[in-house]
Amino acid sequence: MASLPIALTKKTSSSKIYAFITGTAIDNNNALFLLQADAIIPYYPSSPSSTGTSLAFYCAIPLGALDNTVTASIPHLAGGRIYSELFANISYVDFVSLPVALNLPNTSGAQQAVTGMPANGPSTVISGLQAQQASDNAGWSSLVVTDSSGAILRALSPNNGIALNNSLFQDYWTSYLQAVFAQYSGSTTLSIDTQAQWGVVAGSVDSRQPQLRHRWQRRSGPFAASSSIEKGALIARLAAVFNRSVLLTEDVTPNVDASAYYQDSVTNHYARIVHGANTDGRGYAFSFDDFMPTGGEDQSGAVQDGAPQLLTVTVGGKMTMQGK
Repeated sequence: MASLPIALTKKTSSSKIYAFITGTAIDNNNALFLLQADAIIPYYPSSPSSTGTSLAFYCAIPLGALDNTVTASIPHLAGGRIYSELFANISYVDFVSLPVALNLPNTSGAQQAVTGMPANGPSTVISGLQAQQASDNAGWSSLVVTDSSGAILRALSPNNGIALNNSLFQDYWTSYLQAVFAQYSGSTTLSIDTQAQWGVVAGSVDSRQPQLRHRWQRRSGPFAASSSIEKGALIARLAAVFNRSVLLTEDVTPNVDASAYYQDSVTNHYARIVHGANTDGRGYAFSFDDFMPTGGEDQSGAVQDGAPQLLTVTVGGKMTMQGK
């Protein structure tokens, strides 16, 4: 795949919508790649002398007026989830702000689509967080970010909310963790299907519970990356079922239908609300949200193909189908 066209379609009346495209140019000695504002000319910046050095060229691609489409062409890149094939998903791991949708036809004519949020999707997320705050007073409304005038800008993920205010969710998971540890500290074991050559791995817990930052981030402490591929497979699936609060309802995991996710009163309500605000229920709401039972329905809102024809990214809440 020498190059790939990416269509950037604007479905919002906001005048300030820009895109940035960057990666590592595999066929140019792995140089850092940025696409300039015209969406045509590549820019390979040299290593800057200091952090925060300005770029020599303007690389914010304006999406233009309502219903406008800017088609950019990128070279053979690594990074940004584009490797020897195209993989892309709608990520809400950090925050929710703009409604985004994806459409990917391949060279054989097959279509994949992630419909994303409607135009009022971010408002739905905000309302959901505020309603959850009224229900349990756990701090969900603190994830709502406003400007100086009080206008809503975005909804942060719990992990990023804690990064700004480490007093958030201090004891949120405590009761759930105590119940999990009580269930799996004796003769009852939790079995994790690695969905790989290690098969189903069973185990129990010891007395040490994850600290606050580990409970939300799940990339540090007991969830830290490991050189052991088997441990990595276990961590990913354990983190996913923890977020979805199904550790008490299944002793072989991942194994339940998506309808069983987030049913416990103590759960990742941000992820629950975000999935509910997407028209097809799909979107990457937390790290490892792409893990599901074998044959289960994708939760992460991903498109993937080794022979992509055109990736269309629609901003504003109305998916555009192209490439048929």
